[in-house]
Amino acid sequence: MREHKYQAWYNGHMCPVYQLLFDETCQHLFAVDIVIDVAKRIVQHVVDLDTVQLREFTGQQDKNDKDIYESDLCRIDGKIYEVYWNEDRWGLQDAYPKPGSRLKFNYDNGSDYAPYEINWDTCEVIGNIYESEKQAS
Repeated sequence: MREHKYQAWYNGHMCPVYQLLFDETCQHLFAVDIVIDVAKRIVQHVVDLDTVQLREFTGQQDKNDKDIYESDLCRIDGKIYEVYWNEDRWGLQDAYPKPGSRLKFNYDNGSDYAPYEINWDTCEVIGNIYESEKQAS
């Protein structure tokens, strides 16, 4: 079974999520309790869900033992892919597709099956879509 952990992109920073906060029915996520670095001080802070981009851990690590999260950018055999999460599985899509094309495929967590013969041993997290957008602006 995969470890459930999250990160949140909040105010231009990637923050570990300490706790998910649900309503009284325990069915609707409404806020996250994040850990942020404020002036070199670690502070725990509750923020509304609509003010963050929540990222889920895939249960996988790259070749450098770095955790792979939804929206990470990974280099595999020289190509750049974006990790996406869809219900009960994660997958990759071409991060820089040619117009009119979009390579997508799913990878079941724990399965040895990898479509398109992707070499998972060469997978390396090189960033994420949020930090890449921040650097581009």
